[in-house]
Amino acid sequence: MEEIKNRLNAILPILKKFRQSVLANAVSGKLTGIESEIDKIEPIKLEKIIVKSGNGIAKRKGETGKNVTVLRLADFKDAERIYGNEREIILTEKEIEQYQLHQNDILVIRVNGSTDLAGKFIFYNQSEKIEAYCDHFIRFQLDINQILPKFLIYIANFGDGRNYLKNSLSTSAGQNTINQTSIKNLTLKVPTIQEQTEIVKRVEQLFAYADNIETQITNALQRANNLTQSILYQAFTGKLTANWRQQNTDLITGENSAENLLAKIQQGKQKAKPKKTTKKMQK
Repeated sequence: MEEIKNRLNAILPILKKFRQSVLANAVSGKLTGIESEIDKIEPIKLEKIIVKSGNGIAKRKGETGKNVTVLRLADFKDAERIYGNEREIILTEKEIEQYQLHQNDILVIRVNGSTDLAGKFIFYNQSEKIEAYCDHFIRFQLDINQILPKFLIYIANFGDGRNYLKNSLSTSAGQNTINQTSIKNLTLKVPTIQEQTEIVKRVEQLFAYADNIETQITNALQRANNLTQSILYQAFTGKLTANWRQQNTDLITGENSAENLLAKIQQGKQKAKPKKTTKKMQK
């Protein structure tokens, strides 16, 4: 069972490398066969395709207005959204207008203790209810006629783009911070929207394939762990050997049982002991 679990766990790093390879080929154009075309594209700064940007709201509670979910770092894990622990803050109408998130917004982690997370780009999927964002993030709204937000994610979170952002971090008191100016100076090559669409489509297909495998691996590991626990439980409760006991009653309560064999051994030892002699008998 341990060997099976080791083999299953060994697949997870392979999937991670596979995703990294997919992103590398996506950004370079190899994934869709337009590598030579991307090489010819003149790099531009991100600021050229940003429509609006701003840091999140700093306040942690309000007195007037209405309750609004304000996203925090705790609402993301490895730059992916998680649900169930959101916090609401009372915001005014003016604050809602300024900080409300919309579909295709990009959130960048502005400050974090980990250099792997600080400066990471997150694609925002609009919720059914109003959501805002706190000051641990910077929000960017893009000209989607020039660049697809998901395509920008590939560039910013991988390879040269990610290296640039990590090198742009400033560190103080154990916290890594990035500012809007540094982010806007990120240079990138932007193919046509049609080419970006095809790249995003293929990346999502391959990632879905990898996600499916990872889900199967996770489920298999869970079943293996449950089976191990089940075997141990049955062993300690006697259920594991119940059938064997039914088929071998003579070894449990019969002539060949351990109890009888032990009694015979004790009797043999008693008979083998030398008889004690007194001093009088010795004389």
